[in-house]
Amino acid sequence: MNFTPAQVQTLAPDDASFKAGKALSGKNQWLSASFTERSLWGEIKGSGSKPYQTQVDINAIAFKCSCPSRKFPCKHGIGLLLLWANDPSAVTAGTEPSWVAEWMDKRVAKAEKPAEPKEQTEEDIAKSEKSKQKRADERMMSVEAGVEELTLWMSDLVRTGLLQLQAKDRSFFDKTAARMIDAKAPGLASWVKSLGKINYYADNHIWQNEAVVILSKMHLLTSAFQNLANLPEIWQQTIKSLLGWNQSPKELLADESAEIIKDIWVVVGQETTQEEDIIIQRSWLKGINTQKSALILNFGTRFAPLDISVVNGSILEAGIVFFPSVWQQRAVVKLQNRILDQVPKALVCLPNINELFSFLAATYAEYPYASDICCLVSGIRPVSDQERFVAADRDNNYMEIAPEIHADKMINWLAISGGDYYVTAMVIRNNKMMPLGIFMDNKYVLI
Repeated sequence: MNFTPAQVQTLAPDDASFKAGKALSGKNQWLSASFTERSLWGEIKGSGSKPYQTQVDINAIAFKCSCPSRKFPCKHGIGLLLLWANDPSAVTAGTEPSWVAEWMDKRVAKAEKPAEPKEQTEEDIAKSEKSKQKRADERMMSVEAGVEELTLWMSDLVRTGLLQLQAKDRSFFDKTAARMIDAKAPGLASWVKSLGKINYYADNHIWQNEAVVILSKMHLLTSAFQNLANLPEIWQQTIKSLLGWNQSPKELLADESAEIIKDIWVVVGQETTQEEDIIIQRSWLKGINTQKSALILNFGTRFAPLDISVVNGSILEAGIVFFPSVWQQRAVVKLQNRILDQVPKALVCLPNINELFSFLAATYAEYPYASDICCLVSGIRPVSDQERFVAADRDNNYMEIAPEIHADKMINWLAISGGDYYVTAMVIRNNKMMPLGIFMDNKYVLI
């Protein structure tokens, strides 16, 4: 794969590291630089007598360097990858030296052979299962109490009238949200917080509609939980996930019965946000053959950096596994074979914005809790009416742009596309469009 400088920048741990790496991306700064189908490596003069040895796994993205830097990847890894991205002719095809081959072989062996579980006696297993069941029972009892409390809270709101919401300050909602956290139902806490984030100074019909939608979904969810035992297993798993039961990527990867969806996956976009001390990265993938959409969640802290194996804008030949759900969305990458330079076939996408609206309506009817819906739509371009940007199709139908999208991104979209119509990848959030990138001549270009 030929990386772009923009993709390399997304791999840097911070702006300072990217700037330092950029300063080391000149051809004359590297004593050697070579690549194979699976690896990239080079040597660069360091502070000591021996040069630093830098290597990159270019398929399942990973870095290693002999320098003492604590940042990952270090400036040398970024510089080497930028050298290759900016001037491919500066990096020659070669045979892996032993220090590269050994590292790569270990990575391949580790990926192919999962860690063997620690041997346990029957007594250990029984004790572990008993402890696990006890925790599950305690969690269920706690959530049941939280759902009962929230049901009463919602009933009081409706009984006294929703107009009172305008007079409530943020602490009114935060207090109830904290109670849901204590009840081990963080999913419910998020819904309560969303009520507090409504702009109650907007037109009455706008905020009232938002409040009714949120309360309706909360009521439906709590009612479904109270009827949990009578629902099919897949619905039970879905409802518990919505309420905040953890989904373990480790357990999913170890589940041999989980179906692996093999496809060419385009990483159409990424979003990184921070909630308190937790960094959350969302990566949206679109399958070329299956037309499936997947959301990869990645978590990090300032002490534990984000995993960088899923590169924004890349095209992966990979197998992914979805978490069980009525509406499959969240997934993990289980097999990552290689990264491609271009899209190998024509795309299947929605033809226009009207069809997009119809698709969204059908999705919400099937699963009211659908969010961040990833779509490909043909014939879309950015349009400015001097006050705002919108997305328009060839029939002059348009869709509003999500407030998360800043004007500079829209200007970049306009510059890249030249104002022409292209197949556009997007995420629909709160019925507004978050444009991510466009497909041009079998290439995917981030905007």
